[in-house]
Amino acid sequence: MNWIRKKVIAWVRADWDEANRFSGRQRPEIVTEDCDTMDDPIRFELQGVVGGHLLKVRHPYNHKIDKTPSTTYIIQSGEDVGARIAKIVSLELLK
Repeated sequence: MNWIRKKVIAWVRADWDEANRFSGRQRPEIVTEDCDTMDDPIRFELQGVVGGHLLKVRHPYNHKIDKTPSTTYIIQSGEDVGARIAKIVSLELLK
C-alpha cells in the first residue's frame, strides 16, 4: 500500500510543478520527521481558550498499563506562557 501513496504523491507534485511552472512560484520544501523512528516521543498540544491556554502532554503508549498517559495543564491569561511551558516541559521530561 505504501507504493500507492508514493505514486499519488509523485503525481500531485508533478501536477503542481506543471501548473506553477510559468507563474514563478516554487514548490515549498517540506521537511517531515517520522515519529515512529523516535525512541520516546512526547507530544505537546497548545490551544488558546477563553481565559488562557490549554496544554495537553501525551506520553508514548505504555504496554504495562495498556494506555497512553496524558496530562492537561491550564495556563491562565495573566501568566507568562513561555515560562510556564518551559516549567511544564522540564517536569514532563523528568517523569
